[in-house]
Amino acid sequence: MAPSPMFYLINRNYLIGLLEDYVFERNDLGFISKEGDKITLKPILRNKLHMESTQYLLYFIADSLDIISSGIHVCKSGYVTGFTCGEVLAINTAYKFDSGKIVNNAITVRLTGNTGDSGGSLYRYHDGDNPSLFVDAVGLYIGGTSSVGAAEPIDKIFDFGYDLVTALD
Repeated sequence: MAPSPMFYLINRNYLIGLLEDYVFERNDLGFISKEGDKITLKPILRNKLHMESTQYLLYFIADSLDIISSGIHVCKSGYVTGFTCGEVLAINTAYKFDSGKIVNNAITVRLTGNTGDSGGSLYRYHDGDNPSLFVDAVGLYIGGTSSVGAAEPIDKIFDFGYDLVTALD
């Protein structure tokens, strides 16, 4: 006997909003407008995947930063793999998706990622390589393998007229 289909009832008041815009020609970006009055946007990154850990559970977004060279230590917050860190291997690279689609001007990073991490924040510590509760947004993770990934630089988002809400505003 086949299993019955699953249906979910979602209260619209608890949705963030509708897809406002997306770009997948030269970039891989999507923008959701905040519409629900029950939703409060907060300038934080939360590591829900590893809540049993007592370290690195929450970071406050302090600012944004352009990555201008390789070798810089960065981290990403992914839905599947949580917080993982590594180094920038290259900037202004071309990232090729399995579908053959190419995204230009990407940041190539050596860190753990997996399917489902796309759209996660790429960040670095606000005080350089010194771990702290404050981080700077540097990009959005767009994909990769289990050991090397790619991200859209944060300035691409600003190019579309969007702003970053920070904890220091």
